[in-house]
This record gives sequence, structure tokens and C-alpha cells, in this order.
Amino acid sequence: MPAEPFPSDCDVLVIGSGAAGLAAAVTAAWHGQKVILVEKDAVLGGATAWSGGWAWVPRNPLARRAGIIEDIEQPRTYLRHELGSHYDAER
Repeated sequence: MPAEPFPSDCDVLVIGSGAAGLAAAVTAAWHGQKVILVEKDAVLGGATAWSGGWAWVPRNPLARRAGIIEDIEQPRTYLRHELGSHYDAER
């Protein structure tokens, strides 16, 4: 069965439907842009779908407003252990 013609006229082309791709697509559409989002897999979600849709963002403003105050050393320790020799303290 031949593929349907792909629309090629857009203001924003988003490749990938993970959290970042969907956020970009929704934001651009909200601002009135014509958006095309493409995904290589049969379902949406990208790598974000594997994680259950959670994104780890330590010490973020929403958590702080909710009273969740994390010690800065906790995420640093985690990253040091996960990244090993690739850990960059300056970042």
C-alpha cells in the first residue's frame, strides 16, 4: 500500500514525539504556527514513554513552591555516579 502524501508546508517541523518534541509542537501551535510532527515509531512518546512520562528535574521551581527543597549535593552525587568519568562539575 503506498504511503499517503506527506504534507510539506509548515512553519515548524518537529522530529520526535518525546517530551521535548511534544512541548515544542504544542507551544508552536499555541503561538499560531503551522506544525508538522514526525515520529519514527508507530506510537507517540519517544524515550519519554519508556520512563512513564516522568522527567527528572531536581530543584525545579514547581517543587520548591510545593515545599520540596532538595540539597544540591543529592543530584550532584547521583550524576557523579551515573556519568562516571563524563561528569562535569561545572555543568
